[in-house]
Amino acid sequence: MYLDDIFTEENIQNALHYVLSRKNSCGIDGIFVKDFEEYWILNGQKILKQVMNGVYMVSPVQLREIIMPTGKHRIIAHYTCTDRLITRILAESLQKEVDDSLSEYSYAYRKQRGVIKAVEQAAAYMQAGKIWVLELDIENYFNNINLTLMEEKIREIILDKNLFSLMEQYLRCEVMEEEYTKTYIKDKGLVQGCSLSPVLSNIYLNKLDQQMEKEGLSFCRFGDNINIYFYNKLEAAEWYAKIKAIIENEFDLHLNIRKSGIYLGVNRIFLGYSFKKQRSGEILTARNIKKKTIFYANWHTSALQYTGKEYHIINDGILNKKDYTLLFENEKEKKYLPVETVDKLNIYSNVIFDTGFFEMVSRYNIDVSIFDKYGKHCGTFCGSKHARTSDMVIKQVSLYNNDAKRLSVAKSMLIAAAHNMRANVRYYVKKEKLKKENVDKLSAFIKKLNDASSISNLMMIEAQCRQSYYTYMGKIIGGGPFHFAQRTKRPPRDAVNAMISFGNVFLYEKIATEIYKTSLDIKVGFLHSTNRRKATLNLDIAEIFKPVIVDRVIFTVIHKRILDVSRHFESQENNGVYLNREGKRPFINELMRKMYTKITVDRKLMTYEALIRNEIWKIYRMIERGESYKPYKYT
Repeated sequence: MYLDDIFTEENIQNALHYVLSRKNSCGIDGIFVKDFEEYWILNGQKILKQVMNGVYMVSPVQLREIIMPTGKHRIIAHYTCTDRLITRILAESLQKEVDDSLSEYSYAYRKQRGVIKAVEQAAAYMQAGKIWVLELDIENYFNNINLTLMEEKIREIILDKNLFSLMEQYLRCEVMEEEYTKTYIKDKGLVQGCSLSPVLSNIYLNKLDQQMEKEGLSFCRFGDNINIYFYNKLEAAEWYAKIKAIIENEFDLHLNIRKSGIYLGVNRIFLGYSFKKQRSGEILTARNIKKKTIFYANWHTSALQYTGKEYHIINDGILNKKDYTLLFENEKEKKYLPVETVDKLNIYSNVIFDTGFFEMVSRYNIDVSIFDKYGKHCGTFCGSKHARTSDMVIKQVSLYNNDAKRLSVAKSMLIAAAHNMRANVRYYVKKEKLKKENVDKLSAFIKKLNDASSISNLMMIEAQCRQSYYTYMGKIIGGGPFHFAQRTKRPPRDAVNAMISFGNVFLYEKIATEIYKTSLDIKVGFLHSTNRRKATLNLDIAEIFKPVIVDRVIFTVIHKRILDVSRHFESQENNGVYLNREGKRPFINELMRKMYTKITVDRKLMTYEALIRNEIWKIYRMIERGESYKPYKYT
């Protein structure tokens, strides 16, 4: 194989069409699929020249974790569109080059093969009397492929030095596992989501296929799933040990013992199909219909958006470890929490924990936040794998100690917060609940914030601005049971203040969860003073989002009559008013619904949750790379 034979105009156009047909996403360069055609027209020839001359540099790959509909975790790769095009060209050309040399019993990722052909072949083996199946599952196959061995196999196929160097770059690519952490060079495994990985995975195990063919074994291999059929169980057991040794010694891989074994073939599910033997001896096949996973929308808000991986527990009960998962139980019900799909637990009730519970949440890096009956955050148990690093803390503290830079960041945050308050007021001016002079007054405060000369001066102006804004909130809400005259806290004196306090704490913890996934130190903020507080950075960021998330949810639950003062709030001995258990549930539902509401930002659809992550990323880049910081402003 040579570069000149691969990068033909036809192959390039086919790959371009493929990339443009994909979901609108981007890699580290920020160029989205929808914009890539224009980008390629402008830059394609320059990039191709770099490829042909052997000087093209592959961009770092972003890896992100998603949750499948089954609840399983999967890591997907975000390449730049340019690298997606190049890998597509390489993959299609490599597949054509090696397809004839691959075993006819290798069915995955190949044209004229696939699942149906594999299932038909398995049924044919069993119908011929080979009723025992040796099922072999290679543990984390793609992630455990030995790249040195992979390179040796590629070198047998590719003679062009520049082409091999390009392939090697994609094998040992620069990887960023979290979008806020530094990159590293991949030294093991294939990147799942790369167009090259399927064909490379077949090349890697081709020698195994050839050995099994030479031994006359009746097998079907589909990726990392290998089924070998035998007349009797004893023969299958003998080959189990032999194939296991070959896989370990010659391919540097290991079997998943829990998923490997010897069984009666007709009792097994193969690639989603089941088998049934007729009296005539014929083996019939049928698709195996999986039962849908049941989600309990009445006790956690994740059902609104399953990928949120966040559970809110309102009822009293016991949380403990049960086998390999978590169990929440009380007198009325038992609910299992699959640890693989939980990112955080928020507990608003009286819950008893056992030591096994904390062992489990620590192992799976699950954060547990505890709130008292008033909605006040008591504390958070954090998993053991948070990404904070000393070099980032030093840079963060240095910026905090630089008065001019700190003032600039704090000013940007409060101006954005005031802008978002003004956006709410403007909306209700159109609804004729407020007047234009209310907007003008907030605009005047924005000018004062911009002219502030110190942090203390800035905070004083912000307090005056928010006081005026709360006056306008009272007019937006109107009279009646949800009358709101002024902001009161510790304790909140009315239902609206109760919702503001609860919603703000909810937002603080939501932002904290995202900060903990980065190398930023949550204790070092820029607006709020870093003293004895256990967290300030999340408070800073929350100022930007309170008007567009918490305040708008409050307007919604009041105007749509989702909450009722008499049913959903309670007074306590300290003359405070708080959401009761019945009120917390719908209010949290609406907060979560708002978090996953999509809005258009810079011509892209983004959820508020994604906006918060993006805000943290902007702060990270400001600290790490010295980029200018522009907070989110609602438009």
